[in-house]
Amino acid sequence: MDEPLSAEVLHALAHPLRLAALVALEAGKREPADLAAALGVAEPELMEHLHVLDAAGLVTIDYDTGAVAARSPGWAAIAQRLAALQRDSKDRKGP
Repeated sequence: MDEPLSAEVLHALAHPLRLAALVALEAGKREPADLAAALGVAEPELMEHLHVLDAAGLVTIDYDTGAVAARSPGWAAIAQRLAALQRDSKDRKGP
């Protein structure tokens, strides 16, 4: 991945659960089971999304320990801002 906002990165950031996972990883490494519980999803579902984030270069998955971490704390801040923009957009849409 040569560009910071490649199509692969934008695709990875396009799902609300992936944004929430990145925000949750801002505090540091987490175990997938713990992260899934915090996000209110099943671990297998979360792992599918974590693999998308990993392929885009946004998280690392340590397959020896199972820990997941954001590659850069900046991605969590971007995820928070994108989530806020999504909420604002939905609020403005109205009935």
